[in-house]
Amino acid sequence: MPSYGNIATCEAQGLAFMMGTVVAFCMNGLLNIYYLCTLRYSMKEKKFRCYVEVPFYIVIVMLCIAGAYRFLLNQELLNPGAIYPFCLPTNYPPGCTKDDNPDCRGGELGEGEENQNATAVVSIGLAFSILVITMALIVHSFYRNERKLLTAVKDNLIQENDDAYNDLRHAQETS
Repeated sequence: MPSYGNIATCEAQGLAFMMGTVVAFCMNGLLNIYYLCTLRYSMKEKKFRCYVEVPFYIVIVMLCIAGAYRFLLNQELLNPGAIYPFCLPTNYPPGCTKDDNPDCRGGELGEGEENQNATAVVSIGLAFSILVITMALIVHSFYRNERKLLTAVKDNLIQENDDAYNDLRHAQETS
């Protein structure tokens, strides 16, 4: 079996890996929200950064730290995996239980594993919902803006030489 260091290095490496994965996942959702705010609601970047981005970072980091302590470190679940080159939530040695081996780290996964699976399903469902909703709202706003421009051209509020009309034609030709 390869060397994973000691318990502290394994927990640090597993915690960094899992928190990095969760934060990257959440930042993808934040990017979708950023596109929605800037494209549909014309929110300025500075306003988004102050009122959405920074609070989102703080909440995500706090949830990651609290979740890691509550579900992983408190139960000694971050251990070397038998087939993975990094530490992850598992028993060590693989397949052991506290009943069979008092030196077993992680004990019975049972309820903790069910919580992790439920959390993963909810997280993936939430991320997919954010993606679908934000992209649908963005597409809807572009169609709405196109209809407004076409109506304005039809009602002769915008002439064919205007910048708005030229932008609409360019967008239609390139899409």
